[in-house]
Amino acid sequence: MVIETDVLTLGEWLFTRIPVGPIAVPRLLMWFVVMFVLFFVGMVVAFISSATRFGPIEGGRRVAVGLFEGLTDLFHTSPRRVAAMTWLAYKESIRRKVLWAFGIFILLLLFAGWFLDSSGSRPAEVYLNFVMFSTLCLVLVLAVVLSTFSLPKDISDRTIFTIVSKPVRRQEIVLGRMLGFTATGTVLLALMGAISFVFVLGGLNHDHRLRDSDLLPVTQRSDKDPILAGRTQKLTYGHNHEVKIYPGPDGKPAYGATDNSQGHFHEITVTQENGKNVYTVGPSQGLLMAREARYGKLTFRDRAGQDVPRGINVGNEWEYRSYIEGGTKAAAVWHFSDVNERDFPNGLPIELALRVFRTYKGRDIKEAILGSIVLRNPNTKRATKPLYFECREYFTDVKHIPREVYDSANQPLDLFRDIVHDGKVDVEISCAMPSQYFGMAQYDVYLRVVDHPFWLNFIKGYFGIWTRMVLVICFGVMFSTFLRGSVAMLATMAAIVGGLFMDFMQELAQGALGPMVAMKKIVTHQNEVLPLEPGMETTFLQTLDAGFLAILNITVWLLPDLGKFSFDEYVSHGFDVPLMLAPGVISHLLTMFAYLVPMFLVAHYAFRAREVAQ
Repeated sequence: MVIETDVLTLGEWLFTRIPVGPIAVPRLLMWFVVMFVLFFVGMVVAFISSATRFGPIEGGRRVAVGLFEGLTDLFHTSPRRVAAMTWLAYKESIRRKVLWAFGIFILLLLFAGWFLDSSGSRPAEVYLNFVMFSTLCLVLVLAVVLSTFSLPKDISDRTIFTIVSKPVRRQEIVLGRMLGFTATGTVLLALMGAISFVFVLGGLNHDHRLRDSDLLPVTQRSDKDPILAGRTQKLTYGHNHEVKIYPGPDGKPAYGATDNSQGHFHEITVTQENGKNVYTVGPSQGLLMAREARYGKLTFRDRAGQDVPRGINVGNEWEYRSYIEGGTKAAAVWHFSDVNERDFPNGLPIELALRVFRTYKGRDIKEAILGSIVLRNPNTKRATKPLYFECREYFTDVKHIPREVYDSANQPLDLFRDIVHDGKVDVEISCAMPSQYFGMAQYDVYLRVVDHPFWLNFIKGYFGIWTRMVLVICFGVMFSTFLRGSVAMLATMAAIVGGLFMDFMQELAQGALGPMVAMKKIVTHQNEVLPLEPGMETTFLQTLDAGFLAILNITVWLLPDLGKFSFDEYVSHGFDVPLMLAPGVISHLLTMFAYLVPMFLVAHYAFRAREVAQ
């Protein structure tokens, strides 16, 4: 899994400084600044609109009265009336046959098994990405249709008169619509999530067969070596497993396990029936996980052993990972903190998802590249002897460092007494083969703390879909308070597209060329680097581009980055979705409310200013 932003605590995340021109403002303060700017812009727009109709003095008075009355209305909001409006919106959603979306989803799942490739290296990722993406698409379409057409249709059909004529305030109608459509979407999302969970479990469930004739005896060198080895008989989902059977301790029955294939393994139990061994292959393990990872800070050493900020660039365009050269003093060092006996009583489980860059292929391109791990005390610099491992591309290697380790002189060391210092330990990884390279990023190596229930992590993944659904609903209701239904739908879809492709919009907003100048250079076949010839046409095009880029920058600042609300990668790659870290559940919830507050206020005042009925 690729994590391109730092994992922070909630406190660090709230006060992370965001660059704004030449200065950097803490995130929490930035929200208040944006709210003030939006308030100021809203007042200016309202004054201009009112002044053109009633004159500057009367227009200013009306704006001031409207602002005061709107604030007064907010403090007199009745939860009982809001609940009634919510129930009304919910019943309206059901009448519009929203359950058709659930039927379409069931239809997708019925035929999905024909097309999903379960024989690949990561079948769980394929299934989970499919159900979460299809759920997201259907829910967002439903949210757009419900939220954008409801209020304009009531106004055009004049059914809104029966509501506004009753003792109900405008903000209660708006809030009721938002909550009612959210309740409808939540019920539908819960049904889809439950069906998806069963679908994933059923799709990944498989078994293997193993008989006595599939195993051959193995010469034992010690009591820890297997006594039998072979392969499972049945080829299921395009794979089978290597099997090793070990002698049982203290006269107990033998036991066994398969190798890790397609991201999972099976435990094997051995029983006796009529004097013969019966081997039972258990259910798959490791496909659906929710492991909690503890990350460290990454630094590098070059081939001479000197500290450097980054490793070698081997020519890859994507600079997410740096590389270290094999057969030299080059190393990648992870500095872990908060390492204690309570969380790791049996030693340190280290997981590695390294990349390999080969300068020569050898006899087999799938041949593993040898590497080594050294644990070092950051205070005394005392270190363990190298633990060698084989690194393969796109494969997560698991290494367990026991409590009792040895130094280079084969002297015994206690992991927490001699290597870990005040909860800190350095993990150094090197490539042992000359002319070969290991690639790594900060989050490619981590300590596996504990495994959480997968079903709970699955719910967290759907929580990410829920937050995006709520934002889309609120966008739709907000636009529908001052736009016609079709226009509100287009505006909401534009917000969705902008939010899902925020990275592209940011790159476009920060580009050196604007669209008009770029089009001129394409049409006239001019070099991108060379400036245009000065003149009135060039000045006009550059002015248009400056205005476009200014609007695009403002849009980037205002729209939520819907792509970052996703937990799909966490769930599909088997990582627990953080609760109290950012990105995580609480940070997403706070971000969602940070957008909902201004959207509700804009919808409230826009609906108050609209002449519906008095």
